[in-house]
Amino acid sequence: DKVLGRESDDIDLALDDTTGEEFAGKIVEYLSLSGQSGKVSGVGVVQTNPDQSKHLATACMKLCGCDIDLVNLRAEDYAETSRIPTVRVGTPLEDA
Repeated sequence: DKVLGRESDDIDLALDDTTGEEFAGKIVEYLSLSGQSGKVSGVGVVQTNPDQSKHLATACMKLCGCDIDLVNLRAEDYAETSRIPTVRVGTPLEDA
């Protein structure tokens, strides 16, 4: 958001080879093993729900007092017979 000049109270991280939930778990595990588990709180996951256009799960957490959203890069594939895309984890180029 900041790169685009938009006001934002959180940090969005785009992931290309793991889900937001998996990455959040790795952060929690690392901080726990290093004795810093108090730096993270409020880990949650917005599950996929195609009926509401949520095709990829998103994780959110508070890390050192900052709200962090962990999202996958996404790509959309269209069939010739439908205007509704199939959404999958994508590459940076596909998400751009």
